[in-house]
Amino acid sequence: MTIIKNKFLLILNVLRSSFISLVPYYILYSTVLLLIELLRLSGLFPSFFTLDDASNLVNLVTVLLPLLINISISYHLSSLYFTNINKFLTIILSLIIYLSVELIVYGVNIENYSFPKSMGFAIIIPILTSFLLSNYLKFLKPYEEKLNHSLSNNIATMLIYIIPFTLIFFLMTFTFSSLCIVFEIQNNVSFFEQGDETLLLFLRTTISNFLWLLGIHRVNFFDTIFNVNILDNFISENLTYKEFFNLFVVLGGSGGGLSLVLAIFLFSKDKHTSLIGKLSLPFVIFNINEILIFGIPIFMNFSLIIPFILVPIINFLISYMFISYSDIIVFNDLFIPWTTPALVNIYFSTNGNMIAVLMQFCLILLGTFIYMPFIKRYSRTQSSTISLEKTARKFDVSLELESKRDIKFQEAQSSLIRSHNKINKIIDKINQ
Repeated sequence: MTIIKNKFLLILNVLRSSFISLVPYYILYSTVLLLIELLRLSGLFPSFFTLDDASNLVNLVTVLLPLLINISISYHLSSLYFTNINKFLTIILSLIIYLSVELIVYGVNIENYSFPKSMGFAIIIPILTSFLLSNYLKFLKPYEEKLNHSLSNNIATMLIYIIPFTLIFFLMTFTFSSLCIVFEIQNNVSFFEQGDETLLLFLRTTISNFLWLLGIHRVNFFDTIFNVNILDNFISENLTYKEFFNLFVVLGGSGGGLSLVLAIFLFSKDKHTSLIGKLSLPFVIFNINEILIFGIPIFMNFSLIIPFILVPIINFLISYMFISYSDIIVFNDLFIPWTTPALVNIYFSTNGNMIAVLMQFCLILLGTFIYMPFIKRYSRTQSSTISLEKTARKFDVSLELESKRDIKFQEAQSSLIRSHNKINKIIDKINQ
């Protein structure tokens, strides 16, 4: 049981590393959306870059996510867990299977096929591919050693991989395609019908924010699994469920990013957390909070995941009750992009209704106080620097600590130098 648990935790750690590696992509994706939206609002598009070009660029950056996840998981599994397999060939095999399964399951004409969309396949296929490839190669290891003696390493590797490469491709492509077709598994599961919008939106709020615990890009993943087209229906006059989600639930991005940043500024004494809060603020204002999520971080952080899920749920419940049972706030049909800052978006959506603005402000403030005890506790666990400074002042041992740190550094450097010298001697002997 312990072995299974350790392997599961190791796989989970690999997946976490895979999603962390995509942080620059998340930031690029959000920045592209923001800049194009600013260009659209200002009307400053150059002659060689039209609004249609901008829309195509956004679509391109968006649809790359499943492919990048597939590549990242394949790479990290072969680097950190299944270390006996070739990284390059594993990535290629996983990609080919992924694209083939998508093509067969959804019956897409190859001339119209551009990018895969299934996030579930993007995660599951590289895991199974790496597992099968690793175990198959264990049986072929004696033959690989014989080939290495008679052929160059590259040629031996290619010959060894021909059989498992081919077998695993046909096995996984056929198995996945058959299961999906038999059980009618589609890209978006239509569990919900018209009239279930409130339940679907609640699940979208809860699950999408919880997914950040695993480092999975929240709404993007949820929307690829479930069919959310019914959220385009109206919860109130001129207000769809998706617009309601952007205006009242995720204020400042996932987890109520504005509330989290304010809580950090007001209650955090940890230098690292405060720095991340300052760096992420310009992005959080425009509802882009990947820097905040991966910088603190939120993923695999059980200290902050509770308020991260709780704040959007409370925002959802309060605002839903208010919108459903009162006619105080009237919305217009003006299109407001999701990157529009909080308070500003509700102001323009309601023709300057100050009650609506005040309500949104109160939700942000309430979320800040929900985060307060969690941020304080998390700050105490992270503030090793503060504890060290207090100890140094109390016992006057700062100079001693500094000197010991320098000694340890010098010892580490000497050890590295000795190791390098030994390696150089071994390399010289091998060359001779």
